[in-house]
Amino acid sequence: MNVVCLVGNLCKDNVLRKSGEVSVYQNTIAVGRNFKNKDTDQYESDYINIVAFGTTADYLGKYTSKGSKIELVGRWQHRSYQDNEGNTRYVDECVIERARTLTPQQKEEVPAPEPPTKEEPQSRYSSQYDLSDEDLPF
Repeated sequence: MNVVCLVGNLCKDNVLRKSGEVSVYQNTIAVGRNFKNKDTDQYESDYINIVAFGTTADYLGKYTSKGSKIELVGRWQHRSYQDNEGNTRYVDECVIERARTLTPQQKEEVPAPEPPTKEEPQSRYSSQYDLSDEDLPF
Protein backbone atom coordinates (compact mmCIF):
# COMPACT_ATOMS: atom_id res chain seq x y z
CA MET A 1 0.00 0.00 0.00
CA ASN A 2 1.36 3.43 -0.99
CA VAL A 3 0.39 5.90 1.77
CA VAL A 4 2.35 9.01 2.73
CA CYS A 5 1.54 11.26 5.72
CA LEU A 6 3.41 14.56 6.03
CA VAL A 7 3.28 17.44 8.53
CA GLY A 8 5.31 20.52 7.71
CA ASN A 9 5.39 24.06 6.40
CA LEU A 10 4.83 25.26 2.83
CA CYS A 11 8.03 26.67 1.33
CA LYS A 12 6.76 28.67 -1.63
CA ASP A 13 3.89 30.85 -2.73
CA ASN A 14 0.98 28.79 -4.00
CA VAL A 15 0.83 27.75 -7.65
CA LEU A 16 -2.78 26.97 -8.57
CA ARG A 17 -3.69 26.55 -12.22
CA LYS A 18 -6.34 24.92 -14.35
CA SER A 19 -5.71 21.97 -16.63
CA GLY A 20 -8.91 21.88 -18.64
CA GLU A 21 -11.63 21.81 -15.96
CA VAL A 22 -9.38 20.38 -13.21
CA SER A 23 -7.52 22.54 -10.69
CA VAL A 24 -3.84 21.64 -10.18
CA TYR A 25 -1.87 22.80 -7.11
CA GLN A 26 1.93 22.56 -6.79
CA ASN A 27 4.24 23.50 -3.93
CA THR A 28 7.04 22.22 -1.72
CA ILE A 29 6.68 21.24 1.94
CA ALA A 30 9.51 21.32 4.50
CA VAL A 31 9.23 18.36 6.87
CA GLY A 32 11.47 18.37 9.95
CA ARG A 33 13.46 15.30 10.89
CA ASN A 34 13.21 13.65 14.32
CA PHE A 35 16.94 13.84 15.04
CA LYS A 36 19.68 16.46 15.12
CA ASN A 37 22.65 16.68 12.79
CA LYS A 38 25.66 15.51 14.85
CA ASP A 39 27.93 18.22 13.39
CA THR A 40 25.66 21.26 13.75
CA ASP A 41 23.43 20.03 16.62
CA GLN A 42 20.39 21.33 14.73
CA TYR A 43 17.35 19.65 13.25
CA GLU A 44 17.34 19.34 9.48
CA SER A 45 14.39 19.26 7.11
CA ASP A 46 13.49 17.39 3.96
CA TYR A 47 11.94 19.38 1.10
CA ILE A 48 9.26 17.38 -0.69
CA ASN A 49 7.46 18.36 -3.90
CA ILE A 50 3.69 18.06 -3.62
CA VAL A 51 0.85 18.16 -6.15
CA ALA A 52 -2.93 18.10 -5.64
CA PHE A 53 -5.89 17.98 -8.02
CA GLY A 54 -9.56 19.01 -8.01
CA THR A 55 -11.21 20.15 -4.78
CA THR A 56 -8.09 19.39 -2.73
CA ALA A 57 -6.13 21.75 -4.98
CA ASP A 58 -8.80 24.44 -4.60
CA TYR A 59 -8.75 24.04 -0.80
CA LEU A 60 -4.97 24.36 -0.59
CA GLY A 61 -4.95 27.34 -2.95
CA LYS A 62 -7.59 29.17 -0.92
CA TYR A 63 -6.68 28.40 2.70
CA THR A 64 -2.88 28.15 2.68
CA SER A 65 0.07 30.37 1.88
CA LYS A 66 3.85 30.33 2.17
CA GLY A 67 4.79 29.26 5.71
CA SER A 68 1.43 27.61 6.52
CA LYS A 69 1.68 24.49 8.68
CA ILE A 70 -0.31 21.68 7.08
CA GLU A 71 -0.99 17.97 7.39
CA LEU A 72 -1.12 16.01 4.15
CA VAL A 73 -2.07 12.43 3.28
CA GLY A 74 -1.39 11.07 -0.18
CA ARG A 75 0.67 8.68 -2.23
CA TRP A 76 4.23 8.72 -3.52
CA GLN A 77 4.69 9.04 -7.28
CA HIS A 78 7.73 8.72 -9.53
CA ARG A 79 7.24 9.94 -13.08
CA SER A 80 9.24 11.11 -16.07
CA TYR A 81 8.64 13.56 -18.90
CA GLN A 82 10.44 15.09 -21.88
CA ASP A 83 11.50 18.73 -21.50
CA ASN A 84 11.53 21.26 -24.39
CA GLU A 85 15.05 20.18 -25.39
CA GLY A 86 14.10 16.48 -25.61
CA ASN A 87 15.83 15.48 -22.36
CA THR A 88 14.13 12.98 -20.06
CA ARG A 89 13.41 14.49 -16.63
CA TYR A 90 12.46 12.48 -13.55
CA VAL A 91 10.22 13.77 -10.78
CA ASP A 92 9.46 12.34 -7.34
CA GLU A 93 6.46 13.92 -5.62
CA CYS A 94 3.65 13.31 -3.18
CA VAL A 95 0.19 13.37 -4.76
CA ILE A 96 -2.10 14.82 -2.08
CA GLU A 97 -5.46 13.19 -1.49
CA ARG A 98 -6.39 14.83 1.85
CA ALA A 99 -5.18 18.06 3.43
CA ARG A 100 -5.76 19.89 6.68
CA THR A 101 -4.42 23.28 7.75
CA LEU A 102 -2.78 23.44 11.16
CA THR A 103 -2.07 27.19 11.11
CA PRO A 104 -4.94 29.16 12.70
CA GLN A 105 -6.83 31.27 10.18
CA GLN A 106 -6.26 35.01 10.45
CA LYS A 107 -9.40 36.81 11.55
CA GLU A 108 -10.33 40.08 9.95
CA GLU A 109 -9.30 43.02 12.08
CA VAL A 110 -12.21 44.64 13.85
CA PRO A 111 -11.67 48.25 14.87
CA ALA A 112 -11.43 48.75 18.61
CA PRO A 113 -14.31 50.65 20.23
CA GLU A 114 -13.71 54.28 21.07
CA PRO A 115 -12.64 54.76 24.69
CA PRO A 116 -15.02 56.79 26.89
CA THR A 117 -14.30 60.47 27.16
CA LYS A 118 -13.58 62.16 30.48
CA GLU A 119 -16.97 63.87 30.40
CA GLU A 120 -18.73 60.49 30.13
CA PRO A 121 -17.25 58.03 32.61
CA GLN A 122 -18.33 54.49 31.81
CA SER A 123 -18.83 51.81 34.39
CA ARG A 124 -17.74 48.32 33.45
CA TYR A 125 -21.29 47.21 34.28
CA SER A 126 -23.04 49.90 32.28
CA SER A 127 -25.60 48.92 29.74
CA GLN A 128 -26.71 50.36 26.47
CA TYR A 129 -30.25 50.51 27.88
CA ASP A 130 -31.48 53.18 30.28
CA LEU A 131 -33.60 51.52 32.97
CA SER A 132 -35.21 53.16 35.94
CA ASP A 133 -36.45 51.47 39.10
CA GLU A 134 -40.02 51.81 37.80
CA ASP A 135 -39.20 49.56 34.84
CA LEU A 136 -38.14 46.63 37.03
CA PRO A 137 -40.73 43.87 37.56
CA PHE A 138 -40.02 43.45 41.29
